Amino acid sequence: MLPNIIFKRHSFLCRSFLGGTVGQGSYEGLFAGWIVEDSRQEAEQDIGSQLSKNRIDVQGVFFTHIHGDHTAGIPALPRNTPIIVGAGESLHHYPVMMYNDHFNETEVLHELEFDNGFAMPPFDKVLDVFGDQSLLAIATPGTPVVTFLFWCMPPTAGCC
Repeated sequence: MLPNIIFKRHSFLCRSFLGGTVGQGSYEGLFAGWIVEDSRQEAEQDIGSQLSKNRIDVQGVFFTHIHGDHTAGIPALPRNTPIIVGAGESLHHYPVMMYNDHFNETEVLHELEFDNGFAMPPFDKVLDVFGDQSLLAIATPGTPVVTFLFWCMPPTAGCC
């Protein structure tokens, strides 16, 4: 479990969410146009609009990796929303070359540490994120991009 964060289930975002309107979650730099594809959504389909429309109070966001196409919606979240990443994850900021404003208002990145994880064959390191087996984070060392995967247990499993 992550210390210092009080979890309320069913109000977290996992891995992928895109930004919204022009100017929100922007990419800048000499190589941004060549490396980053346009990942903006149609009006009212961005994460901020969807959360507001559905009256969802996000308690935190889990990222398997923090590439800009997944993190562009961060500026639409309340300032103190916990952002949870794998330990040692890079922000992918390369001054002048390619950078974004996704994390400008983020004061702390909470890191999942797999050192205290348990084995769940065939996986060597697994974390029980909420402490009730409803969300497991599975370390994936050696993969080129993703540092961990999620395994969500359905309510019928008796844990939610």
